[in-house]
Amino acid sequence: MSLLPKPAAIEAARAALSAVNLILETNRRLDGMIDWPVVNRKFKAVERELIDAGFKVSSKWDGTTIAIGGFRATSTTGLPGALSNWLRRAEAVPA
Repeated sequence: MSLLPKPAAIEAARAALSAVNLILETNRRLDGMIDWPVVNRKFKAVERELIDAGFKVSSKWDGTTIAIGGFRATSTTGLPGALSNWLRRAEAVPA
């Protein structure tokens, strides 16, 4: 069972998605390309925060999976996609 009630889990996922979007926006090299080593290191910190909050997070070469509160989502685009997918599922079901 999850440690967070659904509203708190949704709020934590929204905050994490905002954080990863900010990471993507602010970690570009001078040529405009995303600095992936820096971004991936910062994504790992966000993943650790989610895990500390009770989420199950698995990031591998082929995508990311996030689960909590009976909702599970995956994405081959990594953490931002998995968070978006999890939020879409969790918010679609009434409390």
